[in-house]
Amino acid sequence: MDDHFGDLLSNFDLHPSEEETAQPSKRRIWPPRTAKHPKTYSSADCLAAIRGQRLPNRGLDLDVTRCSIVRGIRYHDDFGEELRGVLPMFTRALNARMIMSDMIPDMSDVDEFPYCIWHPDVAQENTYRELAQRYPQMKYLVGRACAVGGYLDLYKELDILPEVHIAEEARENKPTGAAIFELLMSSPCRYEVMNDYTRSINAENPRPLAQLNGDTAVLAFLNTKNMPEKHFNYHGPYFNITEDMGLDEFSTEYYAPGSWSCGYESMELDPLRTALLYNPLPFDLPTIQKDVLILMAAYNGDIDRYSRLRRPRMIKKERNCVVRGIYHNTLFAKWWSLQLEIEAPYRNADSHIRMAIEASFIMNNDISRSIDGKSELPYLIYFPTPASSITYEVLAAYEPRMLVQIARACIVANYESLFDKLDPPPDACLLVEAEICLGHHGNIILFMNCVRIIWLIHSGTQVPGTLI
Repeated sequence: MDDHFGDLLSNFDLHPSEEETAQPSKRRIWPPRTAKHPKTYSSADCLAAIRGQRLPNRGLDLDVTRCSIVRGIRYHDDFGEELRGVLPMFTRALNARMIMSDMIPDMSDVDEFPYCIWHPDVAQENTYRELAQRYPQMKYLVGRACAVGGYLDLYKELDILPEVHIAEEARENKPTGAAIFELLMSSPCRYEVMNDYTRSINAENPRPLAQLNGDTAVLAFLNTKNMPEKHFNYHGPYFNITEDMGLDEFSTEYYAPGSWSCGYESMELDPLRTALLYNPLPFDLPTIQKDVLILMAAYNGDIDRYSRLRRPRMIKKERNCVVRGIYHNTLFAKWWSLQLEIEAPYRNADSHIRMAIEASFIMNNDISRSIDGKSELPYLIYFPTPASSITYEVLAAYEPRMLVQIARACIVANYESLFDKLDPPPDACLLVEAEICLGHHGNIILFMNCVRIIWLIHSGTQVPGTLI
């Protein structure tokens, strides 16, 4: 053990007391908040850990520091052995390194079993064979390693279901995985057992009729690297099967065409992805970075495409595209209203999406969701298609807090009589909208002149405009 890290750990009580054992919620996690500089980031310490040179002595509460340690463990034999049992992520990394170095670790607790056992190195075929015999619950992980290493004989011995993640991995790793890929694709039915988003195996209840859907962290993705930084986003990439967040001493080109990064910024599409934008999706997607397909499906409100392509957690700009799709596609809004109730543990907390759904229902003359007093109150309730004047009148009676946006909708839709009834308060946005719709109801123009006068009296500044 490095002396400086050993001295630091010596101040930590890593063994739970009797009280902590009796009450797991009080179990102390490493490192405690009393550690030296637990939140101080050190680039030098992270890079040293990545290189397998030494363990950090600061910033031990930071995700970037811990991921740097995991990266160092996975790439360097005998590095970080003193951390075994300290945190599950360290123990899993140590066990993965042992397997890739052709050693079989002793594992009993479920938190000790690693997920990715084929990157950065592939073990010998006999190592994986012994691993599957000793730990049958790891058969699918071994099968995935066979797809990377091209171990066809061992794959056949495993006698596992034809699994889509293994198929995508084998397809990506031609020519070594070509034979396994052909064997998998010859099966009339394929299953989803693995989950690269959650690093989990569901062999007891596999999903049949699964498609190759671009939900696999293939080697090309694992080779996308980024350097550690102070403001590290642990929840950045959607895959983290190595638990090191792709940290390295260098950063790869994130936004190159066809890159397996999480970036969407490169709009220079390769021909394969371009063709998929205007053609029906095949049953099995080719090996692509599908983020731009997700964004376009959300933008257009394409329920079939979006429900198939989306990831468990939203990517960059996906929420913006979803909101646009909801506003322009009534059926997409209806579908999303059901998703908020029955699934999507993170999406139902997004107020932007909820407000877009409410607005879409209003513009389709359905205010049942808006008068219960529990819904989000949207502002844009007149574009792309205004509701009927009766809808706005009833909504104003039930929800007076929406008076300003209803009045603005009346200006846009030229509902003269309803605007006269509403008698809205002075509002700068109404003033701007009235100038755009100058040819509409004369009382609106008179009302806006009053707004200018009130504004001038109270603020002492002239509101820009041409009405007076």
